[in-house]
Amino acid sequence: MRDDAGATTELLRGKVVSRVLRNRPGEVVIEFGDGARLFVNSAGSGVELSIADAAKAQASFTRLQGRYLKFIEQYLHVHGVAPSELDMQSHFQVTPPSVHQMILTLERKGLIERVPGKARSIRVLVSPDGLPGGGG
Repeated sequence: MRDDAGATTELLRGKVVSRVLRNRPGEVVIEFGDGARLFVNSAGSGVELSIADAAKAQASFTRLQGRYLKFIEQYLHVHGVAPSELDMQSHFQVTPPSVHQMILTLERKGLIERVPGKARSIRVLVSPDGLPGGGG
């Protein structure tokens, strides 16, 4: 969910930071003990804040959805950018519509977030500890 600084401060009041990650150039992710994540991006002359609510992000997912989430998280960690749908198609050996439908499903369930019109902008909203294999 996108938010202004005041509302972000209120949502994060009293939370304990569990770790800080650098997902990609210009982006830092602060994870909290309850699983919430604060994304901080450099945006022109300022910063952009985005919060992944722990309650939404811990929604249940199927084994296959978990495999996609884990792949996206690992790809982002290794390459510094999210995978393209073509990367996922190649990895999972499925058709383009299958990958696209999975991305829409993950987004609808609140497990990922994308920036409309921006390529490779997928963010996994589930803590790495909640993914198959745990600990990211």
